[in-house]
Amino acid sequence: NPLDPEESTNYEWGIKGDFFNRRLITELAVYYMELDGRQRSVYSKPPGQANATPILINGDQEFTGVEIILNWLITDTMNLGFRGELVEDTLSDTADTDYTITFDWSPQISKGRLDLRAEYIFYENSILEDPTIIHPEGLKGYGEDRKLLNARAAWSTDDGKWTFGIWGKN
Repeated sequence: NPLDPEESTNYEWGIKGDFFNRRLITELAVYYMELDGRQRSVYSKPPGQANATPILINGDQEFTGVEIILNWLITDTMNLGFRGELVEDTLSDTADTDYTITFDWSPQISKGRLDLRAEYIFYENSILEDPTIIHPEGLKGYGEDRKLLNARAAWSTDDGKWTFGIWGKN
């Protein structure tokens, strides 16, 4: 017999606000999601076998979370941003925190336009706390939090026809 389809119920409440003549913009959301019959594929390599075997896990799951976004226009050419989220998974009894901090600056220059951006991204990884997953041993980086620092510099011609940029990502 085939599996029953996944069904979800979602509730979300949010609010947005502008302050200080739109120099500070905020958003806040709280949500709840219920998944009935969630289907996940997990690959497991049984002892003595050369290849991993796909296994389908079917179960109910609930998520609750809160998300906040802040954007502050420090000057007409400089912006600082924050986006954060906290999500709790009731099936695995885990909670993850993710956030991103951004900084954008477009300083005045005599020729063209210069745009500079830096961002720090943090992803909390609670997969090791999830009792529904068989975890691989000795896999470097598995289960670790991710911390990324990215930057970009771009110069555009006055007419906007050409843009030259350089990115640094990890």
